[in-house]
Amino acid sequence: MTRQPGWASCPNCQGLHFAGHDFKGACPAGGQHSQEGTFGYEIDFDVPAEENVQHGWASCPNCKGLHFAEFKGTCPAGGQHSTEGSFAYALRFNVPPLPGSQPEWNACPKCQSLFFGPFRGKCPADGETHSGENSFNYVVPHSSRLQFRLRGFRENQSTDDFLQGGSDEIFISATGLDSSSVRVGPDGKPVVNLITAQPVGDVSEDSVRGPWGANPHALVEFDLLQQGDFPRTYTTTLFVVEQDNGDLQQDFQELHQQVGGKMKAAVVGVAAGVGAGIGAAVGSAVPGIGTAVGGALGALAGAGYDGLISVIDEGLQDEIFTPIPITLTVDSPWRIRTQPDVDSLKAQKVREHDADYDIVYDWHVV
Repeated sequence: MTRQPGWASCPNCQGLHFAGHDFKGACPAGGQHSQEGTFGYEIDFDVPAEENVQHGWASCPNCKGLHFAEFKGTCPAGGQHSTEGSFAYALRFNVPPLPGSQPEWNACPKCQSLFFGPFRGKCPADGETHSGENSFNYVVPHSSRLQFRLRGFRENQSTDDFLQGGSDEIFISATGLDSSSVRVGPDGKPVVNLITAQPVGDVSEDSVRGPWGANPHALVEFDLLQQGDFPRTYTTTLFVVEQDNGDLQQDFQELHQQVGGKMKAAVVGVAAGVGAGIGAAVGSAVPGIGTAVGGALGALAGAGYDGLISVIDEGLQDEIFTPIPITLTVDSPWRIRTQPDVDSLKAQKVREHDADYDIVYDWHVV
């Protein structure tokens, strides 16, 4: 079985269509399909026979829609649907939906297309709404979470000398920020919500980092279903602490509090600068600031944190490294799996306090 990403629902016709090409397919409501407000759906193909799985589905190259190919149906581009070049798709039906899947999809007996049942959309067979008469209740999977995962750690050079044991005790934590989590507060000003990751370590020990090759450690997890517009940025700001004689809990508490405060201030400043929140409903996502948020957090890297880290470090007995923001920009939810940095192994170099480390990571969609 193989799962194909890049599928989207059209708000105009409510049909499921493949959006991974420049041509989005003919929509029965007119023009091409739209991807506004859609999840990033994924459809299985080459599925073995099993209970509650229906084979015989195909994508039409003319309308890009998913349709039941045993009956050709009506294509909004004219004539009947075509199966030319299509995979052999299959859908699950009449089963409880798992997290990351959506029920209530129906097959229209008039055009044979799959559509979202609660909203009837428009059928190309007669120009009226789709019909769900005698349809199964299909369940369609979609992406729901984005993970920043630790895949490895390389200690190229230690901060400790031979008399101290020659190997650092390194712990990692992080703060996550999804640009769509910037919301309008009761006073009409932007409010920033951060994700706090639990510390993990000692990452220089093989017993900790060794399993990450086969079982990556999800350090930060973002909710892809959160309401908000695109493009959207997801930023993981890494905190690295080398433990000597200090209190790790206090170290990370200070980092999350102080650095988190600076991150919030930077984001609020950018949002306010573009007039974010003016006239918007309280609690709604602030529109149009996705890439600006990523840029604001990226600008804090390096020297932007120097003064703050020196204050945090004062009185602590551990080595506190400069926070490292890593941002992923996503153009749209249905394209997230095709982003160049998704499921691509990356290494973040850390050179400070006479140490030289590589933090190996990836972004992963589930």
